[in-house]
Amino acid sequence: MDALLFSTIALIVIVGTILISAGEFGKGAEAGKGALTLVGLSIVAGYVVALASGSV
Repeated sequence: MDALLFSTIALIVIVGTILISAGEFGKGAEAGKGALTLVGLSIVAGYVVALASGSV
């Protein structure tokens, strides 16, 4: 379970940093949708990484 948490947090930080530096986050409702999409995709990717590492 630690791999899931670590990989999810790492993905949120990495992808969030890239998106913010690229100016991809919009304003208002668009920013909220972008943030929710980022978190959702990071959780899914973190779960896949945790499954692959055998920690889940």
